[in-house]
Amino acid sequence: TFRVAEASVEGNRILTAAQVHMIVGATNKPSFLIDAPAAERALLRQPEVLSAEVRVGWPNRVSVSLVERHPMIEWDDAGRVWWICPDGVAYLKHGEWPGVVRVRSEAEALTITEDPLQPAISADVLRSAAVLNAQLPEEAASLVYDPKHGLGFEDPRGWLAYFGVGGD
Repeated sequence: TFRVAEASVEGNRILTAAQVHMIVGATNKPSFLIDAPAAERALLRQPEVLSAEVRVGWPNRVSVSLVERHPMIEWDDAGRVWWICPDGVAYLKHGEWPGVVRVRSEAEALTITEDPLQPAISADVLRSAAVLNAQLPEEAASLVYDPKHGLGFEDPRGWLAYFGVGGD
């Protein structure tokens, strides 16, 4: 009667309920053995999670409420696709997300470290990508990024036009 069958999860759109259950580790555990602050810390170590609240109820209820980081940019970093949030935190792409700015780089340009909460690229590049994307011609599918030249796009005739990362 005290074992938690499954935690209820709300606020998740990127992480699945099964992923949240695995991170929280509450399934099939007695509710009185669940450490809610430790479960919250485990969730906050995930780059997809901005904030989390775990509540344990009697006799066998656990509820998880999440606020996730929503992607601003879908970045193809030399073949590996990442979602990058406005704060620069990157995580691997999960499905499709509407309205993201698409950036492609031939060489690895993101700085992915052991700490998943470290920004992968500077905020200047993110802001510039948003500004430049608003001016992108309809024929251009995505922005391109080169560490030496910054952000740009390929026009329909194959020319590459770079604009740096200053945002002007």
